[in-house]
Amino acid sequence: MNPKYKVMIPNILTLSRLVFTPIIIILGLTKNYKAALILVIIASITDLFDGKLARKWNTTTNYGARLDALCDKIFAIGLIACLLSKFKIFIPLLILECIIGLFNLYAYSKTKKAESLMIGKIKTTFLFITVSIGFSSLFLNWFNSIINGFILVTLNIQVLTFISYIIKFYDNYKNKEVEQAIIQDRDDTRTKIYDIEEKKEPKEFSSDTKVLNHIKDIFLDED
Repeated sequence: MNPKYKVMIPNILTLSRLVFTPIIIILGLTKNYKAALILVIIASITDLFDGKLARKWNTTTNYGARLDALCDKIFAIGLIACLLSKFKIFIPLLILECIIGLFNLYAYSKTKKAESLMIGKIKTTFLFITVSIGFSSLFLNWFNSIINGFILVTLNIQVLTFISYIIKFYDNYKNKEVEQAIIQDRDDTRTKIYDIEEKKEPKEFSSDTKVLNHIKDIFLDED
């Protein structure tokens, strides 16, 4: 397969969730629940394949990771918001998902890294399953008996995910500070070396050099 397509296909699958989101919301609001559920399932499946294909074809990029995280958040938040008119119990899921999304944006602004943890992938999977059950409950009453359990499990995984991202951000931020200190020290050392090569006296060496020159003058005077 053309390498160009290997890069495009995972991103297209990721973007499909962004395209499906408004369509599913419209179908939900117009009570076309079965059609909405079908699209929810299809969109959720794309989340399983985009990352796998990118890793299999060795085409993972920082851009793709950011795009995947963004599309997942918009997809999940949009569908949960659509279900709120029928299930107020989804409100905690919506709040936590928004908090996680905002924190990830803040973390990226500080570290410039799009983090993807295994607990985050598990959380997204459970969230999509819970949303699917929510849409199923709109026309299959017996799903109402299991939806509360899935919501509770998803809430717990969201909390664990949030804590994991906080810990990861702290580690990355500390590592970034260490890297910056090493780079600064390396640059300072290079500057000193260049100054010596160009016979420019660095401030740190100026006093020592003056003492040596003074001793040399004394011995020359004795001769």
